[in-house]
Amino acid sequence: MASPRYMLNIKPEDIQPDQPPEPLTPKQKRENFWFYHKWHVVGGILAALLVGMFVYDMVSKEVPDIEISFVTPNSLPQTLLDELSTQLEQSGMIPDSNGDGEVIVFVNQYNVTINGDGTGEQGNYVDYQAQAAGTVKLSVDIQEGSSTIFVTDSLDKLNQLTGAFNESEGSVAVEWQDAQGLSGLELQVTDPLVEQPLDANQMLQGFQVVRRGYTGQEKEDVLERAKVGDLVFEALTGVESRW
Repeated sequence: MASPRYMLNIKPEDIQPDQPPEPLTPKQKRENFWFYHKWHVVGGILAALLVGMFVYDMVSKEVPDIEISFVTPNSLPQTLLDELSTQLEQSGMIPDSNGDGEVIVFVNQYNVTINGDGTGEQGNYVDYQAQAAGTVKLSVDIQEGSSTIFVTDSLDKLNQLTGAFNESEGSVAVEWQDAQGLSGLELQVTDPLVEQPLDANQMLQGFQVVRRGYTGQEKEDVLERAKVGDLVFEALTGVESRW
Protein backbone atom coordinates (compact mmCIF):
# COMPACT_ATOMS: atom_id res chain seq x y z
CA MET A 1 0.00 0.00 0.00
CA ALA A 2 1.29 3.49 -0.85
CA SER A 3 2.60 5.59 2.02
CA PRO A 4 0.14 8.28 3.22
CA ARG A 5 2.71 11.00 2.67
CA TYR A 6 2.67 10.24 -1.04
CA MET A 7 -1.09 10.62 -1.20
CA LEU A 8 -1.43 14.00 0.55
CA ASN A 9 -1.98 16.00 -2.66
CA ILE A 10 -3.94 13.39 -4.60
CA LYS A 11 -7.61 13.98 -5.14
CA PRO A 12 -10.04 11.09 -4.99
CA GLU A 13 -10.95 11.49 -8.64
CA ASP A 14 -7.26 11.11 -9.55
CA ILE A 15 -7.21 7.53 -8.40
CA GLN A 16 -10.37 6.49 -10.16
CA PRO A 17 -9.80 3.82 -12.88
CA ASP A 18 -9.74 5.09 -16.47
CA GLN A 19 -13.04 4.95 -18.24
CA PRO A 20 -13.16 2.77 -21.38
CA PRO A 21 -12.88 4.84 -24.58
CA GLU A 22 -16.01 5.72 -26.42
CA PRO A 23 -16.65 3.30 -29.30
CA LEU A 24 -15.76 4.67 -32.73
CA THR A 25 -18.49 5.57 -35.11
CA PRO A 26 -18.55 3.86 -38.54
CA LYS A 27 -17.22 7.05 -40.12
CA GLN A 28 -14.34 7.24 -37.61
CA LYS A 29 -13.52 3.59 -38.25
CA ARG A 30 -13.31 4.25 -42.01
CA GLU A 31 -11.14 7.32 -41.46
CA ASN A 32 -8.87 5.40 -39.09
CA PHE A 33 -8.50 2.48 -41.51
CA TRP A 34 -7.75 4.80 -44.44
CA PHE A 35 -5.16 6.72 -42.38
CA TYR A 36 -3.17 3.59 -41.56
CA HIS A 37 -3.77 1.49 -44.68
CA LYS A 38 -4.30 3.85 -47.62
CA TRP A 39 -0.97 3.03 -49.27
CA HIS A 40 -1.61 -0.68 -48.93
CA VAL A 41 -4.96 -0.20 -50.66
CA VAL A 42 -3.47 1.95 -53.42
CA GLY A 43 -0.66 -0.57 -53.97
CA GLY A 44 -3.14 -3.43 -54.16
CA ILE A 45 -5.30 -1.62 -56.70
CA LEU A 46 -2.29 -0.79 -58.88
CA ALA A 47 -1.06 -4.40 -58.71
CA ALA A 48 -4.50 -5.67 -59.70
CA LEU A 49 -4.64 -3.22 -62.61
CA LEU A 50 -1.23 -4.31 -63.85
CA VAL A 51 -2.18 -7.98 -63.67
CA GLY A 52 -5.45 -7.25 -65.45
CA MET A 53 -3.68 -5.33 -68.21
CA PHE A 54 -1.15 -8.15 -68.65
CA VAL A 55 -3.88 -10.79 -68.88
CA TYR A 56 -5.92 -8.67 -71.30
CA ASP A 57 -2.87 -8.09 -73.47
CA MET A 58 -2.09 -11.80 -73.58
CA VAL A 59 -5.70 -12.78 -74.35
CA SER A 60 -6.37 -10.06 -76.94
CA LYS A 61 -2.96 -10.11 -78.63
CA GLU A 62 -3.16 -10.96 -82.30
CA VAL A 63 -1.13 -14.00 -83.34
CA PRO A 64 -0.08 -13.83 -87.00
CA ASP A 65 -0.25 -16.81 -89.29
CA ILE A 66 2.91 -15.57 -90.98
CA GLU A 67 5.32 -12.65 -90.76
CA ILE A 68 7.00 -11.08 -93.78
CA SER A 69 9.79 -8.57 -93.27
CA PHE A 70 11.20 -5.87 -95.54
CA VAL A 71 14.89 -5.14 -94.99
CA THR A 72 16.22 -2.05 -96.75
CA PRO A 73 18.36 0.96 -95.83
CA ASN A 74 15.73 3.47 -96.92
CA SER A 75 12.26 3.57 -95.37
CA LEU A 76 9.27 2.42 -97.41
CA PRO A 77 5.83 4.05 -96.94
CA GLN A 78 3.79 2.49 -94.16
CA THR A 79 0.76 2.58 -96.46
CA LEU A 80 2.55 0.08 -98.72
CA LEU A 81 3.12 -2.35 -95.85
CA ASP A 82 -0.46 -2.00 -94.60
CA GLU A 83 -1.91 -2.51 -98.08
CA LEU A 84 0.26 -5.57 -98.68
CA SER A 85 -0.84 -7.07 -95.37
CA THR A 86 -4.52 -6.49 -96.13
CA GLN A 87 -4.38 -7.89 -99.66
CA LEU A 88 -2.46 -10.99 -98.61
CA GLU A 89 -4.97 -11.68 -95.85
CA GLN A 90 -7.75 -11.54 -98.45
CA SER A 91 -5.88 -13.37 -101.22
CA GLY A 92 -6.54 -16.96 -100.15
CA MET A 93 -2.80 -17.71 -100.41
CA ILE A 94 -2.22 -17.60 -96.64
CA PRO A 95 -3.42 -20.57 -94.53
CA ASP A 96 -4.97 -20.21 -91.09
CA SER A 97 -1.93 -21.90 -89.62
CA ASN A 98 -2.80 -21.36 -85.95
CA GLY A 99 -6.44 -22.42 -86.34
CA ASP A 100 -7.96 -19.33 -84.74
CA GLY A 101 -10.50 -18.85 -87.52
CA GLU A 102 -8.90 -15.84 -89.20
CA VAL A 103 -5.89 -15.09 -91.36
CA ILE A 104 -3.47 -12.48 -90.03
CA VAL A 105 -0.33 -11.33 -91.84
CA PHE A 106 2.25 -9.13 -90.13
CA VAL A 107 4.42 -7.11 -92.51
CA ASN A 108 7.47 -5.69 -90.70
CA GLN A 109 10.06 -3.20 -91.87
CA TYR A 110 13.67 -3.13 -90.68
CA ASN A 111 15.68 -0.19 -91.94
CA VAL A 112 19.26 -1.40 -91.71
CA THR A 113 22.44 0.25 -92.94
CA ILE A 114 23.89 -2.12 -95.49
CA ASN A 115 27.01 -0.18 -96.49
CA GLY A 116 29.80 0.38 -94.01
CA ASP A 117 29.91 4.14 -94.60
CA GLY A 118 26.47 4.90 -93.20
CA THR A 119 24.71 5.21 -96.55
CA GLY A 120 22.05 3.28 -98.39
CA GLU A 121 22.47 1.50 -101.69
CA GLN A 122 21.99 4.75 -103.62
CA GLY A 123 24.30 6.75 -101.39
CA ASN A 124 21.46 8.37 -99.45
CA TYR A 125 22.38 9.09 -95.85
CA VAL A 126 20.12 7.45 -93.33
CA ASP A 127 18.84 8.02 -89.80
CA TYR A 128 21.37 6.39 -87.46
CA GLN A 129 18.88 6.04 -84.60
CA ALA A 130 16.36 4.30 -86.85
CA GLN A 131 19.15 2.12 -88.26
CA ALA A 132 20.25 1.03 -84.78
CA ALA A 133 16.67 0.12 -83.84
CA GLY A 134 16.20 -1.74 -87.13
CA THR A 135 19.39 -3.73 -86.64
CA VAL A 136 18.36 -4.82 -83.15
CA LYS A 137 14.85 -5.81 -84.29
CA LEU A 138 16.23 -7.74 -87.27
CA SER A 139 18.67 -9.59 -85.00
CA VAL A 140 15.87 -10.60 -82.61
CA ASP A 141 13.68 -11.68 -85.53
CA ILE A 142 16.43 -13.90 -86.96
CA GLN A 143 17.17 -15.45 -83.56
CA GLU A 144 13.52 -16.18 -82.78
CA GLY A 145 12.60 -17.19 -86.33
CA SER A 146 9.60 -14.87 -86.35
CA SER A 147 9.71 -13.99 -90.06
CA THR A 148 10.02 -16.76 -92.61
CA ILE A 149 9.91 -14.62 -95.77
CA PHE A 150 11.95 -11.47 -96.40
CA VAL A 151 11.88 -8.80 -99.07
CA THR A 152 15.14 -6.92 -99.65
CA ASP A 153 17.13 -4.93 -102.19
CA SER A 154 20.47 -5.97 -100.65
CA LEU A 155 20.45 -9.74 -100.31
CA ASP A 156 24.21 -10.45 -100.43
CA LYS A 157 24.99 -7.86 -97.80
CA LEU A 158 22.01 -8.92 -95.70
CA ASN A 159 23.38 -12.45 -95.68
CA GLN A 160 26.78 -11.13 -94.63
CA LEU A 161 25.06 -9.34 -91.76
CA THR A 162 22.89 -12.24 -90.52
CA GLY A 163 24.21 -15.47 -92.08
CA ALA A 164 20.61 -16.65 -92.47
CA PHE A 165 20.31 -16.60 -96.27
CA ASN A 166 22.70 -19.26 -97.54
CA GLU A 167 21.64 -21.41 -100.47
CA SER A 168 23.24 -24.41 -98.78
CA GLU A 169 20.67 -24.02 -95.98
CA GLY A 170 17.72 -23.82 -98.36
CA SER A 171 17.50 -20.08 -98.91
CA VAL A 172 16.00 -19.10 -102.28
CA ALA A 173 15.50 -15.64 -103.79
CA VAL A 174 13.03 -14.60 -106.51
CA GLU A 175 12.83 -11.17 -108.12
CA TRP A 176 9.73 -9.26 -106.99
CA GLN A 177 8.40 -8.94 -110.54
CA ASP A 178 8.80 -12.72 -111.03
CA ALA A 179 6.87 -13.58 -107.85
CA GLN A 180 3.46 -13.73 -109.50
CA GLY A 181 1.58 -14.06 -106.24
CA LEU A 182 2.97 -10.69 -105.18
CA SER A 183 3.44 -8.76 -108.41
CA GLY A 184 -0.12 -9.68 -109.35
CA LEU A 185 -1.47 -7.73 -106.38
CA GLU A 186 -2.79 -4.28 -107.20
CA LEU A 187 -0.77 -2.42 -104.61
CA GLN A 188 -1.12 1.33 -104.59
CA VAL A 189 0.65 3.68 -102.20
CA THR A 190 -0.83 6.98 -101.12
CA ASP A 191 1.50 9.89 -100.50
CA PRO A 192 0.30 13.26 -99.14
CA LEU A 193 2.83 15.01 -101.37
CA VAL A 194 1.60 13.32 -104.56
CA GLU A 195 -1.92 13.73 -105.94
CA GLN A 196 -2.11 10.35 -107.69
CA PRO A 197 -1.49 6.99 -105.92
CA LEU A 198 1.92 5.44 -106.60
CA ASP A 199 2.35 2.00 -108.18
CA ALA A 200 3.98 -0.11 -105.48
CA ASN A 201 5.16 -2.76 -107.92
CA GLN A 202 7.12 -0.10 -109.75
CA MET A 203 8.54 1.10 -106.44
CA LEU A 204 9.70 -2.45 -105.61
CA GLN A 205 11.62 -3.05 -108.83
CA GLY A 206 15.04 -4.37 -107.82
CA PHE A 207 13.73 -6.07 -104.65
CA GLN A 208 13.89 -9.82 -104.12
CA VAL A 209 11.52 -12.08 -102.22
CA VAL A 210 13.59 -14.49 -100.12
CA ARG A 211 12.91 -17.48 -97.92
CA ARG A 212 15.46 -17.72 -95.15
CA GLY A 213 17.73 -20.67 -94.54
CA TYR A 214 17.64 -23.15 -91.65
CA THR A 215 20.32 -25.46 -90.29
CA GLY A 216 17.81 -28.00 -88.94
CA GLN A 217 19.04 -27.40 -85.40
CA GLU A 218 16.45 -24.70 -84.66
CA LYS A 219 13.77 -25.09 -82.01
CA GLU A 220 10.61 -26.99 -82.90
CA ASP A 221 8.39 -23.90 -82.98
CA VAL A 222 10.81 -22.14 -85.33
CA LEU A 223 10.79 -25.09 -87.73
CA GLU A 224 6.97 -25.26 -87.59
CA ARG A 225 6.81 -21.61 -88.68
CA ALA A 226 9.37 -22.40 -91.38
CA LYS A 227 7.12 -25.09 -92.84
CA VAL A 228 4.21 -22.66 -93.02
CA GLY A 229 6.53 -20.05 -94.52
CA ASP A 230 7.62 -22.46 -97.25
CA LEU A 231 4.01 -23.16 -98.24
CA VAL A 232 3.30 -19.43 -98.47
CA PHE A 233 6.54 -18.84 -100.37
CA GLU A 234 5.49 -21.52 -102.85
CA ALA A 235 2.13 -19.80 -103.33
CA LEU A 236 3.81 -16.43 -103.85
CA THR A 237 6.71 -17.50 -106.07
CA GLY A 238 6.10 -21.03 -107.40
CA VAL A 239 9.23 -22.38 -105.66
CA GLU A 240 8.46 -25.73 -104.06
CA SER A 241 8.60 -26.18 -100.29
CA ARG A 242 11.63 -27.84 -98.71
CA TRP A 243 9.35 -30.08 -96.64
